[in-house]
Amino acid sequence: MSLTSKQIKEKVLKRFLEEQNINKNDNNGNNIETQIDEIVDNILSVKKNDNDSDSVQEEHSDSDENLKLNVKELEDENEKIVTPYVYIDYNTDSIELAKKMDYKTIKINRDGLTKSIMNNISSGKLFNLSNYYIIINCWRVLTKSNIGTFSFDTTEYDSKKFKTKLETTIKWGSKYHMKDKLSKNERENYGLFRDGVDSFLKSLYHNNVKIFIVSNSHFSFVKSVFEYYKLDKYIEEFFTPSKCSLPQAKLISQYDSFKDGRKINKERMFACIERYIGRLPKN
Repeated sequence: MSLTSKQIKEKVLKRFLEEQNINKNDNNGNNIETQIDEIVDNILSVKKNDNDSDSVQEEHSDSDENLKLNVKELEDENEKIVTPYVYIDYNTDSIELAKKMDYKTIKINRDGLTKSIMNNISSGKLFNLSNYYIIINCWRVLTKSNIGTFSFDTTEYDSKKFKTKLETTIKWGSKYHMKDKLSKNERENYGLFRDGVDSFLKSLYHNNVKIFIVSNSHFSFVKSVFEYYKLDKYIEEFFTPSKCSLPQAKLISQYDSFKDGRKINKERMFACIERYIGRLPKN
C-alpha cells in the first residue's frame, strides 16, 4: 500500500527520534524534523498529480530498507550539527549545566572513571571520537582522591621539594590512612591517578581528541601534578578559575594564580574553553 509523503516523514521522524533518544519538542528535535522534510522530499522526488494529491507511487512505499536509509542519512546529518563537547564528571549540578549547553555528558559515580568506562570511551563505543573534544573534571574522576585542599602556587616552588611533598603527602589525599598499612614498595608504587588513566589519555591523544582538564585548584599546581606523572603531553589545556576569569582566557602574570583555589564556576569554565577552541562542529 502506498503512503503519502507526510506519512512517510512521520514514520521516519518517529524511528529516528527513538533511535537517537531525542524529544520531538526540543529545539534540536524541531531542527531535525525540518531536515527530514527536505531529505524525504529529495528521496521521493514527489510529483503532484492533476488533483494535487499528496500521495506517492507504489515504489516509494515505506519499506524497512527505505526507512533505514532515511534514518542513516539523518544520523549522519545530525552528527555534523552536534555541539562538539563531551563532559565527564560525578557532580550532578555540573552535568546538568553541561546538558543545558547541549554537551554530551558522561556521569560517573564518586569512585571515578573505571577501566570499563575508559575502554568504552577510547574505543569509540560511547560516541564518535572524531566528532568531539573531551572536558574532564580532574580530581576524583581521574584521581583516586580529591587533592584540591593541598593546592598551592607552584610557580616558583623547587621541583625536588614538590616531588617530595607529592610523594609523602599530596598523592594520598583523603586516603592518607592507607599509607601505614602498606609496605615500603607498595607506598612507592602507589600512584595518584587511577589505574588505566595513562593508557586512556594516551589513546585519546593518538586519536586526535583534544582533552581539557578543569579544576578549582591553582593552575600551576594542576600542571605540576600532570607533569610529574608525565601526563601533561596528552592534555590540550588546563582550565582553572584564574585562567577563566580573564577575558581572553590567558594568564598575563603569575599573580593571577592567586585567584585560584575557590569554588569553580563551571559555566564560565565552559565558555572559556569554547572561546579557546570554538563551538562549531568538528571537521
